[in-house]
Amino acid sequence: MKSLFILLFALCLAMPSFAQEETERTVELSEVTVGAANFAYLGVVLDYRFPEVVTDLENQAAKYDIRKSDLYLLGLEEYEVTFSGEKGHIIATYDQNGMITEAVERFYDITFPLDIRQQVYNENPGWMINKDAYVVMYDYDKDVKKKGRFQLMKDGKKKNVTIEF
Repeated sequence: MKSLFILLFALCLAMPSFAQEETERTVELSEVTVGAANFAYLGVVLDYRFPEVVTDLENQAAKYDIRKSDLYLLGLEEYEVTFSGEKGHIIATYDQNGMITEAVERFYDITFPLDIRQQVYNENPGWMINKDAYVVMYDYDKDVKKKGRFQLMKDGKKKNVTIEF
């Protein structure tokens, strides 16, 4: 009986392999252009630890092509464009080539990454975050500055704390 079960088990394993046919498929893809003129910007500001409301707006600013805008017809050296979202905004300055040269990002009442929240709580025992703001200052020729600004509360008292990261 044991031999019968082993034989049936072996046949069950072997059966699907007989039913498979080998097929070769060739798929041709149309030419795809991937990229934004603002890899430098995205490379330093984009942080997927932050909520989608932040990363989506940063991607939108990076992918925006000022050269397709009616403003571009004015022939200016710089163009300032504001991107507004649910919890914040980005004011980006584009040059004539469509590259972001400066940007100021401000987002309010978002969920900061756990490591940043833990840093706030560790440095301020017993205090709770009441309000927060995430600020990013981007300049093409300088280092990016990222700050978390927090209003903390404890026993009816408030204090403001800023953390750079």
